[in-house]
Amino acid sequence: MQTEWIMKELGFEGILVSNDGAVTLKSNTKEIIHEFSYSIEDIEPFISFCRKNDIHFSVCTAFDYYVEIMDKHQYENHKKYEIIHTFHEDVMQLKDRVMKFTVQDEKRKGGWQNIEVPPYLKKKADGDFFKEIVHSESSKTSGLIKVLEILNR
Repeated sequence: MQTEWIMKELGFEGILVSNDGAVTLKSNTKEIIHEFSYSIEDIEPFISFCRKNDIHFSVCTAFDYYVEIMDKHQYENHKKYEIIHTFHEDVMQLKDRVMKFTVQDEKRKGGWQNIEVPPYLKKKADGDFFKEIVHSESSKTSGLIKVLEILNR
């Protein structure tokens, strides 16, 4: 949950829609109210390809942002945008559900774009060499609809 430090600084508590609508949670208790998530196994072909070809990737869960490796440029970007990452030796061992998987192919090696995703996932087009893979129902709008449903109970 990359916004946690901002929320604390502003004294904000309440219902939070995070990861572009993939997870809706109570900020004060970290209770997950709703999620559009998937298993790490669903993106194993991408992870294997990225590892083999030295392409940077990250895995977002409801509360953490995981990377296996980072070069100086990626580290500087994380610092610039205040992204708090956690190094993990093997993200395939994660037990938490995945909210978002990101490929950052800054060296423009390519090839991963041709890997098919299961029908319940979608690739968000953020450029030819930067893509996010999220649940097909995940969006900011769907996350806000869940908040409205909760508030109207």
